Amino acid sequence: MTPDEVVLKCSHLGIVIHRRTLLNYEGIGLIPPAIRTGKSANYPIDTAEMAVKANLLLNHSGLIMPVIKQRYPKVYDELADILRKQVIDIGGNQDANIQK
Repeated sequence: MTPDEVVLKCSHLGIVIHRRTLLNYEGIGLIPPAIRTGKSANYPIDTAEMAVKANLLLNHSGLIMPVIKQRYPKVYDELADILRKQVIDIGGNQDANIQK
């Protein structure tokens, strides 16, 4: 799926997510990385569902990951690991190959 397709599918699932948000989630490891070739990027088919789950989890928790990364770098990696596990657990997607 292209980033625009992921964003569109997220909106159909009731969550507004921007392309920049996808990059942020990818950087944290909450969604699988896109396969990039030249100027194009393609995400795995279940990325939209994982992005929605990550969005709901982060909004519910009130965490602002860029702020945490800047102010508390030692805590950031551990927190990102916890969030990755929760997104995978919520989705039941044990085959997700997300690593950071």
